[in-house]
Amino acid sequence: MNRPGQYPRNKHSGDRRHRVWDTGGPARDVLRRPPLRLIVSRAAHWRCPNCGRGALFRGIFRMLPRCPECGLSYFPEQGYYVGAMIINYGITTACVVGIFLVSLLFPDFTSLSTNSKILLWMAFAVALSLSLMRHSYSFWLGLDFWVKPRQPDAPAREHS
Repeated sequence: MNRPGQYPRNKHSGDRRHRVWDTGGPARDVLRRPPLRLIVSRAAHWRCPNCGRGALFRGIFRMLPRCPECGLSYFPEQGYYVGAMIINYGITTACVVGIFLVSLLFPDFTSLSTNSKILLWMAFAVALSLSLMRHSYSFWLGLDFWVKPRQPDAPAREHS
């Protein structure tokens, strides 16, 4: 017999949930943290961190509000993806500055004017930032789900 605050002796290994008791309170379901390797794999393929089947994006830049398979909300709170934007900005800045510093080793590589070079660097930075947007959003969602797993709000569709 388990005392309050202890895990039960018979955990279900195949189920993501197991029973845990609060001190003096009724039993409740708690989600176990999924393996980081699984979360990274799902994020790299732009899939739902909960089920791994639902897509994250509709179109190039439009993110779905929730998983079409399991119903997990991709926007749990307002301003959720500020961290993803910071990651995107940091990676873009590191790449642009790194490549710029390497390009200083080859001063006679191009005969473009300074203004032309600045425009090319700006265009490169914008293109890189846009190309990293899906990745940064996906990895931010996956990292947050790994740190703080949550249940889907409601099933998105019924399977018959």
